[in-house]
Amino acid sequence: MQGLKYYNMKNIVLVIFFLLMFPILRADLISDKVYKKNTALDTSCYNQLHLKLRSLGFFKNNEFAGGYAKGYTLPGFWISPRLAYYPAKNVKLEAGAHLLAYWGTQLYPVGIYKNIPDWNTNKHSTAFHALPYFRVHWAALPNFDVVVGDIYGGANHNLSEPLYYPEMNLTADPEAGAQLLFRSSVFEGDLWINWESFIFNGSPYQEMFTVGLSSKFNLLKSDSNFELSIPIQWLAHHRGGEIDSLEGSTVTTSMNFAGGIRFAYRPNSSVVKRLQFETLGLFFCKDGEKMYARDIKKGWAVYPSLSMDIWDLQARVSYWKCDNFISLMGSPFYNSVTYNGDVLNGSQNISASLQYCKEINKCVALGADVSLYYTLFTTGTNRKGESIDNPAATSYTFGVYVRVNPDFLLYSFNKNKKKD
Repeated sequence: MQGLKYYNMKNIVLVIFFLLMFPILRADLISDKVYKKNTALDTSCYNQLHLKLRSLGFFKNNEFAGGYAKGYTLPGFWISPRLAYYPAKNVKLEAGAHLLAYWGTQLYPVGIYKNIPDWNTNKHSTAFHALPYFRVHWAALPNFDVVVGDIYGGANHNLSEPLYYPEMNLTADPEAGAQLLFRSSVFEGDLWINWESFIFNGSPYQEMFTVGLSSKFNLLKSDSNFELSIPIQWLAHHRGGEIDSLEGSTVTTSMNFAGGIRFAYRPNSSVVKRLQFETLGLFFCKDGEKMYARDIKKGWAVYPSLSMDIWDLQARVSYWKCDNFISLMGSPFYNSVTYNGDVLNGSQNISASLQYCKEINKCVALGADVSLYYTLFTTGTNRKGESIDNPAATSYTFGVYVRVNPDFLLYSFNKNKKKD
């Protein structure tokens, strides 16, 4: 009992330490200024042909401790050169390529790239991990857009970190499928399908796709100093297909749901730009065969966070607690399952982060961040059904990022039109 009391007191001291270290600490500064793509169509580009170069250089180091994940380093860049033509004021066509390279290697596994490529294969490409790029963007109504092809994915979905790991903006393939975007003063919505794996007859793997909804109901006007909103987020990942060569029933659908409340205050100050509190309740459920972890069918989690923006800095502190929760695409620390398949009897962590981001101009932005995760002690079972202890541990990450997005006008067809 004395040891248990000491352990609980130690956790309380650590919590107080984090809260004092970052007094009002939501980490989306780099997502907003470095990762996100502009979804607005420029009507002045009508009947013009542009060359767009979207690129991101990065160096990110993950020093992970405990059983949640293995550490690794990501040094490299991706570049997406493409031609863009505007056949109408509300339509944009884009075609090009997406190229990903890591420093120090010339071989890239052929497969789906998410965090680190999770398909084992004997097939490799050289020089780059390369994919074709194509998008049709139609602004059907003033507040409603339709996108087909390579959609506005990643950070543009505005998903919370337990649902989407920000690091995937560096490593994941561009999302491709279809997307509906709606925005108004009361409601903002993003509904999409990302088709990850297409199969032919007799393919040795499954058809896979993800459907998502990210939305926000604004209870106060956006031009107010105060923001009160209700975020609702949902992800569903499906594995199936009737024409693969796999034996037995392998169809599985897993879902994540997050909903809560967000309060933000923007003071009339040149120093403190934003204060925000958000709390989310999250749920996991699964239907079908075993996937991710033995027999987990449903689970829950809570995730409150506090943040503050000062000049070009942003800081946050958050707390996580879950039971039988499996994140489909989130950070490994927001999970009841470790990288080697151990199932934990709930998991808890306290995290703190600090970000810096500077927009040099419209085309160039620099970012840097450091994050600290303190995972609390918990027990669980391994793949053999044996009891295990997952000790308390402190992990940290740091990274630097450079976004360069030049846009060149190649030709304007308007100058060839005869004047009336």
